Amino acid sequence: MKLVDAQALAILLRVPAATIRNWARRGKLARQGQDRKGRTLYDINEARDLHGRSRTPTGRSSLRP
Repeated sequence: MKLVDAQALAILLRVPAATIRNWARRGKLARQGQDRKGRTLYDINEARDLHGRSRTPTGRSSLRP
């Protein structure tokens, strides 16, 4: 399990960092602790899976509440 903060994950998935934080707030993405600077960490593989499920054939997000 590789852990990264919201900003790094946002760059990797090409989404806004706020999207990562929203997924976590809504319980769709588990928080995995914090780094030494107090930034919340997330599992890259879990986020990739969620991102893959959130895309529709048109490329738009389907994870709206």
